[in-house]
Order: sequence, then C-alpha cells, then structure tokens
Amino acid sequence: VDDANCVNIQVTLDFPVVCSDESEIIETLNKMHQQASEKLEEKRREKEKHEEMNVRPVPAMETKKTESKSVEQIKHEAYKKQRALLAARLERETNARAAKARRDAEAREIAAAKFKEEMRLEAESKRMQKIQAIEAQRRVEEAKRESHSKQRALLAARLQREEAIRASIRQRQEEMEAARRADKEARRQPKPQKEEEELAARYNAIDDVGERAFAILVDLGMVIVSPDPRSPNYDASQDDKFVEYKG
Repeated sequence: VDDANCVNIQVTLDFPVVCSDESEIIETLNKMHQQASEKLEEKRREKEKHEEMNVRPVPAMETKKTESKSVEQIKHEAYKKQRALLAARLERETNARAAKARRDAEAREIAAAKFKEEMRLEAESKRMQKIQAIEAQRRVEEAKRESHSKQRALLAARLQREEAIRASIRQRQEEMEAARRADKEARRQPKPQKEEEELAARYNAIDDVGERAFAILVDLGMVIVSPDPRSPNYDASQDDKFVEYKG
C-alpha cells in the first residue's frame, strides 16, 4: 500500500491454484483480498510497536524487501493467473475433445471398412455357394442323362436279344412244324404215282446203300439232322438247353 508512514513490505498470500468456474474465482479473489488486508494490518501493528520501542522493524524470514503491491494489483495478477490457467485448461479440453473426435472418426472409418469387407466377403461367399450349387445341379443332371442313356442302351440291347430269341424260336417252331408236315406227308400211303417215281429216282441216284437208307430215314422223320455249328447261319441261343457247357 502506498503510504508515506509505512515501509516497503512483501506479503505472502495463500490461494488455490485452479478454479473451475467464475464463482470460485470471485470467491478466491475475495479471500485473497481479506488475507492481504489482514497481513497489512498485522505489519502495521508490528511497525507501530517497533517505533514505540525505537527499534527498526525486522522483516520475517520468509519476506524480502521489494516494492509493495496494492490489493488491486494483487487481484489483477491473480485474475490474470486464473485466466491463463482457465485458458490452458480450456485448450487442453479442446485438444482432448479434438483428439477424441479424431479417434472416433478413425474408429468409425475402420468399422465402416470392416463392415464393407465383411459384406463383400459374404456376397462373394454367397456367389461361390450359388456357383457350386449350379455346378452340382449340372453334374447331377449330367449323371441322370448318362444313366438314362445307359438304361436306354441296356433296354435296347435287351429288346434286341429278346427279339432275336423270339425270332429264333419262331424259326425253330416253323422248322419243327415243317418237319412234322414233311414227316406226315412222307408217311402218307399210298402216294401218288408221280411222287413215287420222283422218290425212286432220287433214292436210286444214291449209290451208297447206307447213304440211301439215311436219306430215306430223314425223309420219314425218323432221323433229325443236327445243324452245322460252323455255319454262319447257326443259332446258338438254344444250345444251353441241350448241352451243358463247362469252360
């Protein structure tokens, strides 16, 4: 305090470092003002006491001789410090919010990229499954067509064999029927004169008596001539009914 009757003194004040809002700042400044007033009043009483004893006042251990500051200057400096601290705190909070916003944006970008990749993989998986299903269906259809072709070929071959067997049976039946008719005709007596002459001429043309007798027996149906297996027209479909073949 500027006063002609006082000496230069330094006052030590206690106040909090950080205030959260303006009400705390105002309250802190009021406390500082009260502390400064109390310190100044104490120093004034000490000075007066020493003057009465004609003794120069000795400053305390923690004080130094400096320019005295007014309460308004102290308030102003404290307000500046509080404002600087508040500005630093706001800057830190702003930076923290900006960093958090950047991290959130990066996280959203990563999540979007991951989701996009998952969707792409899922679409690719579905496409491959569809292709595999189509390919499997195609293979099944081809197998069915091949099986049907084989069945038709087997059926056609079977029908051909059965038709050949039926034809052979019909031919054999016709031959047997013709043989019965020939046998019946050969056994018919008496024969016409012309037929008798033809038979006599045919038998007389055979010089060998055995061959002549064999021809007569064949004509009468008493001997059946077996077909020649070496003949290209030989039918072997019925051989297993007469002879058991062991290979």
